[in-house]
Parts: sequence; structure tokens; C-alpha cells
Amino acid sequence: MKNEKTWQEIKDELFEKYQLPPEAVDHSKRYPLAYPFAKAIFECTEPGSMEEFIVEGGNIFYLADPSEIKKQLGENEFVVCDRAYSHIPMGSIVKVNPDKRPRVGFALIEFAGEVTIAYLHPRPGNIVRLVFNEMYEDVFLPKDAFKVLGKPIGYRMPGETEVTPVYTVL
Repeated sequence: MKNEKTWQEIKDELFEKYQLPPEAVDHSKRYPLAYPFAKAIFECTEPGSMEEFIVEGGNIFYLADPSEIKKQLGENEFVVCDRAYSHIPMGSIVKVNPDKRPRVGFALIEFAGEVTIAYLHPRPGNIVRLVFNEMYEDVFLPKDAFKVLGKPIGYRMPGETEVTPVYTVL
């Protein structure tokens, strides 16, 4: 990943595949990205370079394999693999109301097959700024590059049944 041409090839592939802008990839070398964006970068890098990416960008908050948690999911529930919304612990199962799909405000979003919680802040044109907590880099994406799954309403830890409400306030 130290080779600029390789980084450029990665950025080109991410833009072509996911519409992830090159500046988001550039920033990821200095700031953590929410799990779906980091995972997209992982998929486009060569084996063995992920460790370097994780260390360089501080992307240390990811679950290595959330598949065991995914077996415990109910209807409209998703695993959150990062701390992008600091009120919800990493690895929580988040319940979402799919009937409420905010255009502005907190939403559970899907990008590259993975989910996270972000604050949606529409920008001029077709762009949406995805805002996370202070530990994570904001990402600017076209509206059609991600899917809004709904409004997060509660979360629980794997193996538990009691749901804690999600308070989506800044």
C-alpha cells in the first residue's frame, strides 16, 4: 500500500465499484472509517495489506467475523460492527423501523453489504454527507451509493432479549 500506483488503483476500483470518492480513501490512511467503508477498502486491497491499513488509519474497532452474531438476528435487525454511533456498543444487534426512512437525520444505512448508523446531511446536487461520531471520518457519497434501511429504534447485545431504545440526538 505504500506504492502510490497501487493506492491509485485501489481508489479507482472503489470509485468504480462503490462510488466511494478518492478523498475518502485518502483520509482513511489517517482517520478511522465506519465499518462498511473500511471493509470495501479491505476487499480491494491485496492479502496481507489489511493489517497495515488498520494500523495506519486507526481502524481497530471492527469485529473480525460478525457471522456468529448474524445467526441471532430477528426481523429488521442488523449487526453494527463499529462505534460510529458512540451510544451503541460495537457488536450490538440494532432494531430498525423500515417504515421510517429519513432523508435527514439518523438512519441505519447499508453500503457494500454492511450496515452502520450515520447522520444523513444532504448537500447540493445528489450528494449526502454521512456524519459519524468524532472518532470517525465523515463520508460524502451520491444518494444512490448507499441504501437507507430505516430509523434505528433500539439495540440489544447478542444473546439478550431486552432492547435498549436508541436516542438519536446530536
